[in-house]
Amino acid sequence: MQDPHPGNIAIDAQGSLIFYDFGMMGEIVPTTRETLLELFYAVNRKDADAVVRQLVSLGIIVPTSDLPSIRRSVAFFVDNISRQAEQQEAVATIGEDLFAIAV
Repeated sequence: MQDPHPGNIAIDAQGSLIFYDFGMMGEIVPTTRETLLELFYAVNRKDADAVVRQLVSLGIIVPTSDLPSIRRSVAFFVDNISRQAEQQEAVATIGEDLFAIAV
């Protein structure tokens, strides 16, 4: 669904969802869903090789002789994501501490 805000979704009497905005709706086939999950797990593990394999499996990148440079780029990306998450957690913790001190 493109825009899942309260004006585009309702629940009927039986508890089923009713969608009003069909602009970008679609279905992810089970094999693609599994591959996406493996991709997310690989990113979480910081496993650049597995990320590249899953991206190839999804057809996002084409396996070429340049896969080592793609792998290096993916490794940089994965490491950068984890650093950003750690920084955000640190900032949130500092913010919570400052709020606790101020109150």
